[in-house]
Formats: sequence, C-alpha cells, structure tokens
Amino acid sequence: MPDADLLVRTLADRGRTLAVVADCARQAAEPYLWRRRLMSELGGGVHRRHGSDFPPRPIGNTLDEAVRATRVRRRRCLVIAATVAEAAAAHVLGVKYIWVGATRTTIDEAPVLGVPGKDGLRPLLDAARSL
Repeated sequence: MPDADLLVRTLADRGRTLAVVADCARQAAEPYLWRRRLMSELGGGVHRRHGSDFPPRPIGNTLDEAVRATRVRRRRCLVIAATVAEAAAAHVLGVKYIWVGATRTTIDEAPVLGVPGKDGLRPLLDAARSL
C-alpha cells in the first residue's frame, strides 16, 4: 500500500509504539519488514495469525496480543483495518480503528474514524505528520 512505510516511520518518529499483525508466518513477515527497514520501528513487535499456529488463531486473539505488547491502553490504540475481520476484532476489543479496505460489507454499527478511500494512507500520513 503506498505510503505505508512512510506512515510507520513517521508515527515511530513521533514516539508512537507500533505493532504489526500479519496473516502469515513471522518467517515471512519479518524478512519483508527487515528489507523495508521497518523492524526497528516496531516496539510492539510482529504478531502472526497463521503460520506455525494450527489451527490458526482468531484475529481477535492476535490483535489483543499486539495491543498488550505495545503497553498502551486499548482506548489509546488505533487499528488500521483493511479487512472486515480486523475491523470486527478491533470493535469487539473496544479499540478504535480506521477503515482502509476497499469495501465494507458488515460491522455497520462499529465506529469508523475515517475512510481514506482513493487516497490510500495519505490522509493518515498527513495527520501523523501533524502530531
């Protein structure tokens, strides 16, 4: 997703603790993040939903683990959700989220902070730069 690397670096530079929840094994996610030079920006680490876990862990459990790893209260956390499952998990955990997925098909009752739409992550990047 365009601007993702810059958004991570900008938020980390502003003192925000970040974590990644991946739908793939750590062995796949971490080398990618190292190549992009993002691992040092992730104080909350990398958490996986699939991979060596069998059966796969529910996204809510993995998201909860990531939130706890940041040592930030849930009410001060923000999830950038690209799937309905991620947004629903954030809603159930009481964590605010911003929808960046293409289309919402459920969770209409959940609070959405913004829909970047065709601008991708650019509105989030602009907001992060203002912190």
